[in-house]
Amino acid sequence: MKKKHFLSLIIVFIIVLSPILIKADSGFDSSWDSGSSWGGSSDWSSSSNYSSGSYYSGVYFNGASIITTMILTFIIFVFYQSFRKKINNNALPKIIMFPPYFIFIFFIFGFINLLISIITLIILLTESNKNNNSNQSSNIPSRLSQEDIHKYLPNLNIEEFNNIVFNIYKDIQEAWMNFNLDTIRNLVSDEIYNMYSMQLNTLKIKGQKNMMENIKYINNYISNISTENNITTIQTVLTVTCNDYVIDSNNKVVRGNKNRTMTYTYILTFTKYNNDQNITNCPNCGAKININSSGQCEYCNSNIINKEEKWIMTKKQMSIQK
Repeated sequence: MKKKHFLSLIIVFIIVLSPILIKADSGFDSSWDSGSSWGGSSDWSSSSNYSSGSYYSGVYFNGASIITTMILTFIIFVFYQSFRKKINNNALPKIIMFPPYFIFIFFIFGFINLLISIITLIILLTESNKNNNSNQSSNIPSRLSQEDIHKYLPNLNIEEFNNIVFNIYKDIQEAWMNFNLDTIRNLVSDEIYNMYSMQLNTLKIKGQKNMMENIKYINNYISNISTENNITTIQTVLTVTCNDYVIDSNNKVVRGNKNRTMTYTYILTFTKYNNDQNITNCPNCGAKININSSGQCEYCNSNIINKEEKWIMTKKQMSIQK
């Protein structure tokens, strides 16, 4: 059972048991009401601290307020998660939701309940981040050893290849940001090019622009290599940081945060024709082709990049975003 589900079960358990705890009031208070066991002392009988129902009513009130605080905290956490996913931003929902909520809890229930609320939220947020990171990390392929890499490509300069991967990625993102896909036509597959074209057309219709600024290289490693139909394919895991946000025609930020540095981890696939062999199959559909033809596959109409071209990106998958 996940911890957040376990916490929810505890809350329900407390709610179910609370009426049972309340029933103990009369049995305890009656022994202190009149003070008869102390010889009828008026000091005890008149004491407001131990008058009828006051002690357990106080315990019940505190218990009920704690339960209410935990339930409200869980509700605000659920709204926070939903709001955060909708606007793709982690900081803004916290600023909007949490401070007013904490003020509300403090003035309605007091300092103790405020602490309980803060602790509950910390637990929920921590467990949520752990689950998200665990789920994301499980999708990342492992690193291929240098020995295995050189078994497939003995002459590959890994450092140089890492630079190529990052530079291609950066050129693609800058072309995307500036609505200038023609500059990267020979850096991406037809599938990626067409996908970007449709997405940019949508942004144009909305009058928006996706800003990708301060792109910095963090890490890259090769996770898989294969050779088929005279084409070498390398899968890599690239991690970068950047400022990623969307503005409208008035340069107003409509999504994201221009001051927040995002960390992205991608699973990228690059392909390259073997230089010492002729291309015999279309890399898109696998059909037989003629390198001296018009430059397009007659079956799927994909552009056939000649054997002198270098690495091109054929697949891009977001793995981690934080």
